[in-house]
Amino acid sequence: MPTRFYNLLICPVCGEAKGPLLRESNFLRCTTCEASYPTGEGFVDFVFEDDPRSRSRVQKMMEFVPLVRVYEKFWRPAATFLLGGTSWEIKQVTQFLAPLKDAILLDMACGPGNFTRPLARSVGKNGMAIGADLSRPMLLKAVEEARKEKLENIHFVRSDTRMRLPFVGSVFDGINCTGAMHLFPDIRAVCGAVRDLLKPGGRFVGTTYIPEKLPLKLWIRTVQSVVTGIRLFKPGELEDILRETGFDPVESTIKGMTMAWRAVRKK
Repeated sequence: MPTRFYNLLICPVCGEAKGPLLRESNFLRCTTCEASYPTGEGFVDFVFEDDPRSRSRVQKMMEFVPLVRVYEKFWRPAATFLLGGTSWEIKQVTQFLAPLKDAILLDMACGPGNFTRPLARSVGKNGMAIGADLSRPMLLKAVEEARKEKLENIHFVRSDTRMRLPFVGSVFDGINCTGAMHLFPDIRAVCGAVRDLLKPGGRFVGTTYIPEKLPLKLWIRTVQSVVTGIRLFKPGELEDILRETGFDPVESTIKGMTMAWRAVRKK
């Protein structure tokens, strides 16, 4: 992993105002709190405690290895076929993130890297795409696929959005969060964290689902939200949250049951 990637990382406990992270064999070590973060599996692991009781049912599914193996080619395309389509998502995200040449991008909740890899190809050899996810099996698959494609400008970290994200502030040109915003318990906190990681004028893009387009009655949507942990946004709700947390302008487009958005960090 190159130095310029390591230079973007901070200790999620101490924050960037403290000492740097030092490379030691297969670990990064914080010079302030002495916390160590493994790097030997092809990604930097910033997750200290892994308590599955604190995760939703959907998040737990993403740790299920058989699902991880078929997620990119079968599971997600099948799940999104009626919701808008994965190919449309990739095209829309890429357009919303432009300009991409030489950009430094973060792909939040990257899963097996099915969006991270196209982004890495789009930014070119002088750019960089970083995928972040909580699921260790997903990241192992992401590393495997990136190595198959011999992508040298792609890197991965294991992190938890409930903690401080392990990146230097105001460093990313764009951040993507596709198919995951509805899984986060505190949307405003996530949007605020994303804002702080973006450069002024940086783009925050992603996709989520529109309840009015889903063939579910209100009581069914309420039950599924409690059982699965998936939050379905009301029309205009996410856009309002983005404006409240420091983004402007905010635009969105809908295909099928999927909404894609683009928000720009205020300068």
